[in-house]
Amino acid sequence: MSEELNEELTGLRCAVCGAAALRLDVCRGRVECTECGAAARVVCDGQNDDSTASKESD
Repeated sequence: MSEELNEELTGLRCAVCGAAALRLDVCRGRVECTECGAAARVVCDGQNDDSTASKESD
């Protein structure tokens, strides 16, 4: 799998084990803990914070 599609999430911790080892798997639409294996499905709206901020300032 491409590194662009599997991104490490910094500043977030696993709710199960407390490890700061979460990864976003964009293809599968889930966040996974690399320490304990816990996973959660995510829903994305297709916009990132940068595009939203630039639209609001126009």
